Parts: sequence; C-alpha cells; structure tokens
Amino acid sequence: MLSVLCLSTCLLGPVYLEGEVVTLLVDAILRPHSRCSTVQLADIARAIGLVASGAKVVRRKLVSMLEDYKSGCASVQLLDVNVCVVVNNVEGLTRGGLLSVGFAHGVTLQGNRDSMRDTLISHLSSGECALHACKNLPACASIMQTFVVGHVSPDRFVLRMCMLDAMCSGRIKSLPLKRLLRVLKVPFESDMTLPQLRKTLGRYVQRLRTEQEHRITEVAHSDWPVLLSDQQKTDVVKRFREATSSEALKMFVCSSCNERRSVSDGNEVPLVDIDTNLLKRPDRRIVDGKIAYPQWIDPHTRGCCCPRQPAFCTDAMWRMQIEPCKGEDA
Repeated sequence: MLSVLCLSTCLLGPVYLEGEVVTLLVDAILRPHSRCSTVQLADIARAIGLVASGAKVVRRKLVSMLEDYKSGCASVQLLDVNVCVVVNNVEGLTRGGLLSVGFAHGVTLQGNRDSMRDTLISHLSSGECALHACKNLPACASIMQTFVVGHVSPDRFVLRMCMLDAMCSGRIKSLPLKRLLRVLKVPFESDMTLPQLRKTLGRYVQRLRTEQEHRITEVAHSDWPVLLSDQQKTDVVKRFREATSSEALKMFVCSSCNERRSVSDGNEVPLVDIDTNLLKRPDRRIVDGKIAYPQWIDPHTRGCCCPRQPAFCTDAMWRMQIEPCKGEDA
C-alpha cells in the first residue's frame, strides 16, 4: 500500500489534501519499516512542495525536512479563516510550519524563512485565494467562504479589499503589519506606533479603491465609441432634435373633440379636398341657378324630415335676449 502511495505521489505531482491526511501520509512514509528509497523520498518531498534539489540529496536531510513538515501540519491551524490570526502566526512559524501553510494555500515557498513569510503575506494580501479556491485548496476555500455575500463569491479585487479591511480593523500585531506594508511597498517609518501603521494601511486601501473606480470609469468611456457607430450616434442626435424642436412641441385644439393635442398628432387636410357643400343647409343648395330641395323651404311639407331647430333652453338661442317691444313690432 505504501509503495503504491509513493508511486502515485511521484507520478501525480503535488496532491492537495487536508492537513491531517498529509500528516498521516508523511508519518507513514517516515516509519522505520517503510521501504522508500532516497529517490522516492526526494520525489515525495517535491510533490508536497518541499525544496529537494541537487545531484545527490542526502537522506538525512530529506527525513529532517519531512519531520519538520509533519510537525508544522500538526501545530498550525491551516483552515483558520481569521486573517489576522494567520498573518500573526506567520511570524512565529518554523520552516516546516511555513511550508505547511504554503501547501494549504497552493503557494510554493523557497529561500530562507524571511522570504517564505514575505511570499505568504503577498499571497494573502493580493487576493490570490480567489484564484486558488477552484483548485480545492482547503485554506483558500475557507477564506473565500468567509467573504461570500449571498450566493455570489467575491472576485480577486473584492477579496483583496475585504482581507485588507480585516487587517486594518483586526488585531494584527506591529511586526506582521510592518511586513505587510513592506510587501505592499507602502512607505512607513520604522518607529511608527500600531495605530499609525493601521492608518497608513487604511489610506493605502482607500487609494486602491479610488484607482479601481477611475479604472472602471476609463474603461467605460473608452468603450463608448465602440458601442455605437458614428452613423448610429448621428441618428440618435437627429431624432432627439426632431422630437424636442419648437415645431414638434406646438399644440392645437381639435375641432371635433375640443381637446388640446400635439401638432405631431394631427393630420393636415387641404381645404380643396373637403366638400364644403356638406356643411350647407339643404334649402341653400343651388343647382343650375335653382334651389335643389324646395321642400325644405316649407317646414310643413310632408314626406320629408325638417331640419332640427335649436332648442331655446339648451342651445345657443338660450343665451339670446329679445326685447318684448321689438318682438311685438316684428
């Protein structure tokens, strides 16, 4: 079983597993009765992210590296989602502990311990956990789950802002905070107090947000000529001017419904196209010099309908005033 594990580890390369599982596997490999050769131990060390290079790797050095890795896995909380706790713990970790944390985040650590700490802080402060979470890395997935809003996972920039805000307001210590500012290339004085360092980091975070807003605005403005062609923009401006011109905003009163309407809603008909004879009374129509309908002259003529006389109490004649004396004289 152990030989199969060693072979699969060597073939598959880095295998991202939970911290307890990795500890058990390394412990099984390091048991006295295990039959792993020095070459296999070197391959296993490289597979889990340890630096094992050189023409001839000493077995004692490999065993020491794996022992440190195992102790680091057992002592460090890899899935701690408190960003400040993780950043504070980075300063006190041994080489094996740093390698275990880097393994949980999918980060390859090289160099001395100071360089490893800088690499881990750079990973945590850059929002790379958003990119590594899809690789089923336990530490990155836990941090992503912490900052999920509803069902929307934050992107790299949003995650970076959330983690930097947590570092500004959280209980981060002075030494890791100075390392963070140094990694971010933020100028600060070595004799600054902890509140001053937090204010410096807060101003840096605010500057990042402002730059991101300007960047989004510039992208939107630069894409405007691409979204609409010149012909489309000309047509839009032309239609807007036509709709807001003084001629289009004129109003008129409809002669049929007596409502105020826009001129654009009306229809103009030339007078020559209207038969004005329809507006005349039948007894006023002249055809060949004669009245066309003489029966309308005598209102008592039978066999025809007399024109409606206006009612005195309701129509226009209700407003007429007739003097009695003049009416009698008439």
